Amino acid sequence: MKNDTFKRQFETAPRVNSYYAIYDRTAKRFLQLMTRPNDGCAIRDWSQMCNSDQCMIKHTPEDYALYKIGEFDEELGTFNQENFSKLAEAYEFVQNYKPKHTNERKKNVRKKS
Repeated sequence: MKNDTFKRQFETAPRVNSYYAIYDRTAKRFLQLMTRPNDGCAIRDWSQMCNSDQCMIKHTPEDYALYKIGEFDEELGTFNQENFSKLAEAYEFVQNYKPKHTNERKKNVRKKS
């Protein structure tokens, strides 16, 4: 009986997918469109990407941000962008992140003679 109730709820639940994209400040464009069930899942996956040695994000995290770009309703065929918003900056998730600009400033400081 519990399985039947769950099945009915699942079949009648609205099918809405959330869409997310990575913004690249250097390229000045959105990259890599992805779909996730909710913001929590998107942020969890974002955190993993930000700390992957194979991912470009970890190497220049100040260039990237995660945005929620909208929701697609499969039943109605509509795309809603009312919730368009920045969810996170990459540097907030990179472990042991040290801002590049701090190191660059140290290199560019001229010693007074």
